[in-house]
Amino acid sequence: MRTIFFPTSKWIARTLALLASLFLMQNIDAQVCSSPKTIIYGIDANGNIYPITVYPTVSQGAALNTPLSGSSQANGLGYNSLDGKFYYWLAQPGSPGKFISYNPTTSTSSNLSTTSGPTNTIHSGCVSANGFGYYCIDVNGNLYYYDIASNTWSFLTSTFKDQATGNPITSFSTLSTGDMAIDGNGNLWFVAAGGTGQYALYKLNAPLPTSAVASLTLSTIISPTNYPSPLTGDIYGIGFTATGQMYMSAKDNTLYQFNNNHTFTLLGTMGGSGITDLTSCNFPTGILPVTWVGFSATLANNNQVMLNWEVTKQIDNAGYYVEYSRDGQTWNDISFLSEKGSSGDIEYYNYKYTNAISGDNYFRIRQVDINGNFHYSTTELVTIKSDNKIAIWPNPATAQLNVEYEIKADGMASISDLSGRTIEAISLHQGVNRCNIETLPKGIYIITIKQPDGGGVNQKFIKQ
Repeated sequence: MRTIFFPTSKWIARTLALLASLFLMQNIDAQVCSSPKTIIYGIDANGNIYPITVYPTVSQGAALNTPLSGSSQANGLGYNSLDGKFYYWLAQPGSPGKFISYNPTTSTSSNLSTTSGPTNTIHSGCVSANGFGYYCIDVNGNLYYYDIASNTWSFLTSTFKDQATGNPITSFSTLSTGDMAIDGNGNLWFVAAGGTGQYALYKLNAPLPTSAVASLTLSTIISPTNYPSPLTGDIYGIGFTATGQMYMSAKDNTLYQFNNNHTFTLLGTMGGSGITDLTSCNFPTGILPVTWVGFSATLANNNQVMLNWEVTKQIDNAGYYVEYSRDGQTWNDISFLSEKGSSGDIEYYNYKYTNAISGDNYFRIRQVDINGNFHYSTTELVTIKSDNKIAIWPNPATAQLNVEYEIKADGMASISDLSGRTIEAISLHQGVNRCNIETLPKGIYIITIKQPDGGGVNQKFIKQ
């Protein structure tokens, strides 16, 4: 066995150098994307990349990089959390210019391949959620994909169709600015804007192509429409918030939040150099979720309760579960209403509950996205006053039937089928009695409650 000795001073020097390098990488990484909820990133026309604080007040920090010589018309910014690099274009009018990656850990920029890539100016670009590639679309509406590992480009398509109508989408060539971003589900969102004072929003569902296709079908979230107040300039960049809304930057260097109900909230002015594009480190899975406008529960005739709710335009929404509770703690699904579709700014839903009982009745709505995420409405209480001292719920029931028996003396209950055959007898005590009906076959049954004074109650219930 050979023993190799290193001079102590050289070994120490190498170790210290390695530790310093690791510390530098960790320090830089801790700065970039360390606060995705409050900091996004923007690039100006000269290629300077800035951190932009969005909360509690909007401010633009010092540039992270020194731009390459001759930089101009930089755009298409995206950040890759997999390799820790920014990707963007240095564009010249009428051509895409240079495609660049910037590594904030080493403070180095690299010229990447443009072979078979775009041949026209790029205003929109982003890195995929998995960090494997970069998507961009030029001002003529040509969509491209760049594979980071192989440093190669692929043209994807220039033909886009509307999912609902099958009509061609031409906004990417008729509207001259805008941007794109990819969410946590891998869906690609496009904002086309500018030129005519209009903007449009589209979504391309995952999985995204990485090689040429004849056409792509997009969901039109917002058809080309005029800029609403307070937006006053063309949209230049977009990036997601942590909760699924969008940050949007405008031509006048203002920053907005695009809300669930498709309104714009002015957050502030970014200051400094004019920002031409945005990127964020957020990849939310619930994008522009349903916004609740209102929910009410009103007692009608014959102890029926009318439930009404209104929501704004719905994106990726599957529908609504109506939930019922006797105590506000234990909830049961009593119905499901599918999403109607977005025919207007506000959609209206209603449901009639016919099995309300004396005392407290709690209701809420559970909205469910197609990816399984859900959001609750407020909880509404309807109290029914009655001299009846017996109540039965839920109805329909699955595993348990509750019998509220507010009589001091014990009573009896029996469950029978529609033929009159008694299936089970139950002793009742004052309070809430829980009857296990899990083994009952699905169907309609009658529960009969006999009171000590000879009175009684018969009620049908459904076993699901």
